[in-house]
Amino acid sequence: MKYTCPCCNYKTLDEEPPDTMTFVKVVFGKMMATNINILMKQVLIIFHLEKHNKILMSMS
Repeated sequence: MKYTCPCCNYKTLDEEPPDTMTFVKVVFGKMMATNINILMKQVLIIFHLEKHNKILMSMS
């Protein structure tokens, strides 16, 4: 039997959800951590490209 997720309203949970606010905080926290990780990767790529472009411009 599947239980309804309090965040997305889909039946995706194998167990009855715990206290809704606790569950939402955990899911939100994981989403924020993922978004921060993606953002940091994007910042590093941009930094790398800017450094690479400076080297190329100094060579021309």
